[in-house]
Amino acid sequence: MTLSARQSLVCAALTGWRGDGPCPWQSPMAKGDIIAWAASYLGGEEGLAAAFADLAREGLFHQVLYSVFAAPVYYCSYDGRFVDELPGNIAVWITGATISDLKDFWSAEL
Repeated sequence: MTLSARQSLVCAALTGWRGDGPCPWQSPMAKGDIIAWAASYLGGEEGLAAAFADLAREGLFHQVLYSVFAAPVYYCSYDGRFVDELPGNIAVWITGATISDLKDFWSAEL
């Protein structure tokens, strides 16, 4: 089973790179970095830009502007409804994780 571009971005929001465990966001990140993390789950970048735009529009990623001339960066909303989109066997991609564990982790970050 493979992840969709959208699911790969949710995993990236949870962990960063594939192989890492769930971790909080220490600072906003550039879109390119988030897409690179998601590509480590997907195995390429196909469909990630469009899926990122959809997820940003739906509220998973919030754009942050530090100043007029700074490039936009994004922060994660920790909205657990996006975790519900992940497959039940998520431990294949995020070692030892369950959907319930991941939702609890994000709830604790709010």
